[in-house]
Amino acid sequence: MKNGIIMTLMALSILFSGCATKEYVAKQVEPVKERVTDLQKRVDALEGKVSELESRVNSLEGLSEDVQAMRKELERLKDMVHETRETALRADAKADEALRKAESAIRRAEEALKRHLRK
Repeated sequence: MKNGIIMTLMALSILFSGCATKEYVAKQVEPVKERVTDLQKRVDALEGKVSELESRVNSLEGLSEDVQAMRKELERLKDMVHETRETALRADAKADEALRKAESAIRRAEEALKRHLRK
């Protein structure tokens, strides 16, 4: 009887102390997803600027100095878009992996608790 009470108290302490809940995981992953969304907005804004610069470059073909400067800026913006997109994709992948790991940990903890409570 005494062992059963001790085991139950231990199981409850494990349940409430170290197990990540889906809500906890969601709260942890949400800032990453928000950052990815923010990065995607920046990518979209940068792509808009790139399109605008491309249009301006095309209309200024006769003005070589302006065209050269704008092409340099266009290449710089394209590089920024590429880097930002890569950062967003890596952040998204890390968020997905963290969510998978957390869900796996939750399942293992729930299974361990169920096995423990059956004993």
